[in-house]
Amino acid sequence: MFNQARYDELKVKVKLTPAEMGEFKGLEKKLKKIEKQSNPDHKPHSNVFGIESTTTMQSLPVRFSPAQKAGIETLAKDLKSKEKLLVIEELGSLRDVNSSTIIRAAVLYYSELSAPEQIALIKQVKLDMLR
Repeated sequence: MFNQARYDELKVKVKLTPAEMGEFKGLEKKLKKIEKQSNPDHKPHSNVFGIESTTTMQSLPVRFSPAQKAGIETLAKDLKSKEKLLVIEELGSLRDVNSSTIIRAAVLYYSELSAPEQIALIKQVKLDMLR
């Protein structure tokens, strides 16, 4: 609850102790909150991050086997360790080599293959899923 008398008393006081200063700042915050709520034009801000999409990219749920995940992580580690200078020169940072970017690069590469090559890869993936 806001104590207007205490607020006025602290506002007039010339030198405040640290405890009084903290109390005064707390009362100021409460007063601002009350003023905001009493304003008819006040619209509460809502945090839309996480509620509304901030990107046009659509998520795609994909599950990887432990072996596939390990393979992707191994590719990333190998690129970071064996081709460190090239990665930094071309991409700007070692952080840019991660599982997500490797999968996106694989999709780009896959789209450039011929239909028989794509079918052969799909067949290989299906066989790997059965194992």
